[in-house]
Amino acid sequence: LPPWGNLEPAQLMMCYSRSQDELPAWQAPDGFELRRYRSSDGDQVLALLRLVGFDFDTQRYQESLKRAEVQEGTHVVTYEGTVVGTAFAGRVDDNEGRIDYVIANPEFGGNRIGYAVCEGVMRYLLGKGYKTVVLATDDWRLPAIVTYLNLGFAPLMHREDMQKRWDAVQARLKLTRS
Repeated sequence: LPPWGNLEPAQLMMCYSRSQDELPAWQAPDGFELRRYRSSDGDQVLALLRLVGFDFDTQRYQESLKRAEVQEGTHVVTYEGTVVGTAFAGRVDDNEGRIDYVIANPEFGGNRIGYAVCEGVMRYLLGKGYKTVVLATDDWRLPAIVTYLNLGFAPLMHREDMQKRWDAVQARLKLTRS
């Protein structure tokens, strides 16, 4: 049986419920910049989504950009003007914002691009008055999980199988850090 037993597969969920002031700021290496998404970034962001395996066609991508939080709060990291990372902002309800589609171009690993785009989206959402920010991830995405933990996210136990799965993730993280 898979780690979730007889339940339907579900992603791990994480939640940030601290203040914006507690977020350590990303220090941009030379040539890198964190900024809000611009419509002129569209083709580069779509290419980045496809590069890492998200199944976005142009129409689906255009539809995703119509939501207010996505338009206003999505952030990108550029390197010398080229988009190398992104994270989309989203809304769950009046109190909860969401981070989706966290992507960093693997060619630029080690520059904390995922951290940067998440931080940008989090500052936007918290600044808009959301009390919490949530995200979903997969058990095997250990580098991403480390990034989220470093940002101050905590695991959410939203199903009966989550404690066991988070325990397994923590065990794998300990092995990779040793």
